[in-house]
Amino acid sequence: MTTSKRHEEGLATRRAVLGEAHVARAQAQTSAFDAPFQDLITEAAWGHVWSRISFRPMYRGAK
Repeated sequence: MTTSKRHEEGLATRRAVLGEAHVARAQAQTSAFDAPFQDLITEAAWGHVWSRISFRPMYRGAK
C-alpha cells in the first residue's frame, strides 16, 4: 500500500467526506487485483483534487 504524504492526505479527506465506516469497509474488501486502483484513486482523486485548500469542505460534502 502507498504511504506518500499525498496518499495520507487523500485518505484523511476520504474519511472526512465518506465516513470512517465506509472507508474501513472499502479497505477491508480490497483485493490484490484492485489494490493498485484504490491507491491511485486515494492519491489522485482524494489527495490531489479533494484535498485542495481552495476546495472548501462545504463543497466536498464534509461536515
